[in-house]
Amino acid sequence: MVQKDYLVKSVANDGMFRAYAIDATGVVQEAQRRHDTWSAASAALGRSLVGTLLLASSLLKNTEKMTVKIQGNGPVGAIVVDGNADGMVKGYLQQPHVHLPLNEKKKIDVKGAVGTTGTLSVTKDMPEGKPFTGQVPLVSGELGEDFTYYLAQSEQIPHRLVCQYLSIRIIASQLRAAF
Repeated sequence: MVQKDYLVKSVANDGMFRAYAIDATGVVQEAQRRHDTWSAASAALGRSLVGTLLLASSLLKNTEKMTVKIQGNGPVGAIVVDGNADGMVKGYLQQPHVHLPLNEKKKIDVKGAVGTTGTLSVTKDMPEGKPFTGQVPLVSGELGEDFTYYLAQSEQIPHRLVCQYLSIRIIASQLRAAF
């Protein structure tokens, strides 16, 4: 049975507060199947796909596209994800066969798979002009915190982004205060 993914957007306080929630289980399962990813690689790619979906849904309009590249010093190597304003996303990673022991919290070790030294870059392809690239250093390797840091530093938008990997289920939320 095909998993139906969904994105929910909510706006409050006359547009001053926005919240996004996504269940991209189907996207993550399909990426896992196509790339034959092992546990840590699946979680890292899944969080990258979901983070890109949330960025694209909140920052892009019409035919705009973006590419997110995460280059950490962990064993999965580079992760590249393309997304657009319509909620389409695709991605890959260099090393799909990464399995690590559970971390100290007994969870999949995304930080160990991605690494803590490296960069997260976002290139927005705007049809009316030149592409714009923003880049920040990785702050944790857990990816949710790294996407949050990117939004605060490069887009100057206060956010809180949470990506959780629950077995094969991805749930993410993004809170945005509009100023």
